[in-house]
Amino acid sequence: MANHSYGAVGYICVGVADNEADAKRIENLYSIRNVEYNKFKITGIGNEATRLKGNLDNFFKWLIQKVKSQPIEQAVKDNIGTNIKIINYYSKDVVVFSIKGGQAPVMYDNRYYQRIGANVEEVEPAGYLEFFRKFS
Repeated sequence: MANHSYGAVGYICVGVADNEADAKRIENLYSIRNVEYNKFKITGIGNEATRLKGNLDNFFKWLIQKVKSQPIEQAVKDNIGTNIKIINYYSKDVVVFSIKGGQAPVMYDNRYYQRIGANVEEVEPAGYLEFFRKFS
């Protein structure tokens, strides 16, 4: 998310199914109906939050702790922690992570990654020059 380019804002929405099959699986698992918006299937995280941590507040605290335990710079952890939100859309709770790209790329566990389409791929050393140009 942070490694697209300087100033770019990246988002991850948790509670939105990646595809029809995932949406159906969540519907069947929790006996719920998803909400469709612009071809996105919004399933929400409420049932998962309750199953995993008892309620939405405990789930949110758990997410913050997960961010804090990641192998990234403290400033990036602070940025993510400050900008994580749970929004309610048609009675579906969705977690929204957002981060703005800084002046330099961010390492995760001492490696660089970038998003290519729907995938996140490690940047190999041969691609560093082109990768770093996005930030100059």
